[in-house]
Amino acid sequence: MHSIVEIASKVLKAEILASERNYTQSITLLQKAVAIEDGLNYNEPPDWFFSVRHHLGAVQIEAGHYEDAIKTYEEDLKRLPKNGWAHHGLKLAYEKLHNKAKAAEMEQLLSKSWATADLKITTSRIK
Repeated sequence: MHSIVEIASKVLKAEILASERNYTQSITLLQKAVAIEDGLNYNEPPDWFFSVRHHLGAVQIEAGHYEDAIKTYEEDLKRLPKNGWAHHGLKLAYEKLHNKAKAAEMEQLLSKSWATADLKITTSRIK
């Protein structure tokens, strides 16, 4: 239970820092939260319901660290394949890098993974 509280605390603090444009500290906290999340025991449903990498990638994009965001989302897809949240984040990162082909590829994957959803994704994290 302590690990879940630590993740929640770090994500909350990181989101506050990101809203203040203090991206360096926000990213550091989110990286620590990712490490804690990765150390959680496997459980169904997962103890932490929403991948911290979604927050990390979004803040990396806000900070202009597009290549880092791509790595973050690709790692997320290894753990959670066909994940619309990560596809959306990748699409945004590739758009920022002016890579239209990869952005279009991610849009197609997002459309496929999100085909039956009743919510339109506008960010890769819950805000």
